[in-house]
Amino acid sequence: MDFQGKYDKYNKRLKLWAVLFFVSFAAAIGMTVFSASSDDIPGAGFIAFLLWIFVVVSLVNLVVNSNRRRFSSTVLGSGKEQLFDDIDEGRIDFPLMKISVGQNGFVYNDGGVLYDDIFWVYKQTQSYSVYFVPVAKQSQLIIALTNGSTFTIHIKGSKKWEEEISELINFLMGKNENIRVGFVREHQQAFSALVKERKREAKLRKKEMKQNKNNYL
Repeated sequence: MDFQGKYDKYNKRLKLWAVLFFVSFAAAIGMTVFSASSDDIPGAGFIAFLLWIFVVVSLVNLVVNSNRRRFSSTVLGSGKEQLFDDIDEGRIDFPLMKISVGQNGFVYNDGGVLYDDIFWVYKQTQSYSVYFVPVAKQSQLIIALTNGSTFTIHIKGSKKWEEEISELINFLMGKNENIRVGFVREHQQAFSALVKERKREAKLRKKEMKQNKNNYL
């Protein structure tokens, strides 16, 4: 698994979409103002509308590529990328969620997670309503890590998805018996305490780095 190559790929895409976003955003604002103040050019309003659509598309791609770059950089920063060498990129073990598993961890969305780094796993379902009338539901699998971060796997509410989620959770528990499963208050409090501790450690490291820099100067 070439995480450096993936990082470089998504870093280039991120820069490209950042440029496209700012250019299209400026163009959309300019065309909107122009179409509102002038009726000389027919279709100016429609062009502005298309530009705003491209702004949204650019923003979505910015977020997607940023998340994928961060996922790969997390593995590279840990110095543990060699632990994913046994994973074949062409093999998908959990096809609906597009997850490939190895001896030490799994790969999802071009990033890797070690089983020992998983702290908590739970499924979350959000309901969307219009004037208090339920219109849609969005389910997701949340995986919280020991470094205090989380990532989300969006899932669908079909029977096949439910079966695969159960299989994945059972598989992860078999790899790490300390994983907490389910959204319960006890697990939520434990993870909140973990996040606070990680933030405190980060502040201490930052303070030490600043002191070392001052001593060097």
